[in-house]
Amino acid sequence: MRLSEFIESEYLEKIQPSEQKFLKKYGRFKDRERVESRLKRQFRNVSFRGKGKDIIISIGKPKLQFDLNTTIEKHMANVILRNYELENYYSKTVWLKKMGLAYDYNNVMKLVKNDGIKNVLYETDINLHKTYLKSRFESVFNQIVKAVDGSLVKVWYGGNYVDLKDEYGKTVTVWGSAELSVKDQLKVVNLCKNAKNSVGHRHDYRKSKLWKKGLKRLKYENIWETYKIANFDENKFNALNEKLEGSIISNPQDVFNRQFTKYLKNKINRKDRDDQEFYEKEFMGGYVATMNAWEEIRSKI
Repeated sequence: MRLSEFIESEYLEKIQPSEQKFLKKYGRFKDRERVESRLKRQFRNVSFRGKGKDIIISIGKPKLQFDLNTTIEKHMANVILRNYELENYYSKTVWLKKMGLAYDYNNVMKLVKNDGIKNVLYETDINLHKTYLKSRFESVFNQIVKAVDGSLVKVWYGGNYVDLKDEYGKTVTVWGSAELSVKDQLKVVNLCKNAKNSVGHRHDYRKSKLWKKGLKRLKYENIWETYKIANFDENKFNALNEKLEGSIISNPQDVFNRQFTKYLKNKINRKDRDDQEFYEKEFMGGYVATMNAWEEIRSKI
């Protein structure tokens, strides 16, 4: 495929965020070798021919593997396999609660709130923690999907408070939810994209005026995305469940936070080029200030 086709394909999301921005702006890769290396870790038979804007890219099938290297990943996979229900799909938030990994980010920020540069470090570290947790969850979920020969489908649900009559004729208000129509799901995808582009940090898009107006237009109190494994091999699903039996751990948040601490140290040490904003903020306080801010956050989770 040509670069113009690559930009419009699903492969664009598989490369570094900084490369995505550069490619969209200038129509060429900033660092071709980095991009090629990233794609080769995810797909077979990746090749780049030509130079600059005339590159021709070939990408084969995804590398199908189930490789959980850490205790927390095995724990996450076990929770998913044991709690997955047909026709009752869960959102990321619900899954993280079942895994013992969900907490209130906003409440943690209130507990560690300070003045000046430290607030910037708190917010940066918390946003990194959100991103890292989501990436681990989605990585595990996708590996399960591939291992059982299924396909991942993200289904949008909408919820509203509904007034109903009980057996005595009294009006009671209950929460009701239902899968959105295909038409409304397409509207929500565009709404998410626009709302994320309208805020300083993508995690805060649900607080934006654009998102709130969109909910009102669609006539929902809330909308959330659920994870569905479609057309999977039931025998492989059961075999994988048996393979991971006994992987549940009693202190998942502590284990995950130890893993994130290691990740954060490595990120600072190698001056990761994927997140220039992170380094601009971190260097204001330096390595020690960054890790101290994270340890304060960690103690409140």
